[in-house]
Amino acid sequence: MSIVTKDDKATLLQWHEELQEKRGLRASLRRSKTVNDACLAEGLHSLLMQTHSLWKNKAPWNVTALAITAALAAHIKFIDEQKSFAAQLGQKKGGDTPVMSKLRFSHLLAVKTPDELLRQLRRAVKLLDGSVNLFSLADDIFLLVPGAE
Repeated sequence: MSIVTKDDKATLLQWHEELQEKRGLRASLRRSKTVNDACLAEGLHSLLMQTHSLWKNKAPWNVTALAITAALAAHIKFIDEQKSFAAQLGQKKGGDTPVMSKLRFSHLLAVKTPDELLRQLRRAVKLLDGSVNLFSLADDIFLLVPGAE
């Protein structure tokens, strides 16, 4: 089940390109240590104006999921759509060990708070050197954010 539609993907791509050009927007999101920080960042406001279908008239946690997506997108240098985000974390990089260990992945799936989810996913994006499937990541966030039904 995909929450992020084809139109949402196009909007996210356009917004991510804008984020790469406007360093101030990107910096405001990169500095976000918590979901509240991300909610106050100018970069999120830019995304909210473009993605009404993902949050307007929806549950409050949808804005939280979008804030986490925005904060992580600021760390993504290249959008790689060849594999899903989870598959990217499981791929083997220079040897027999996956990018993210099974233990760390199980910790990611067991998060209890949005701030913890942001922290764990930021580590995952860094493990992938900023080459991430943003659309798959966004879908995963909407499914994993605490409070999602």
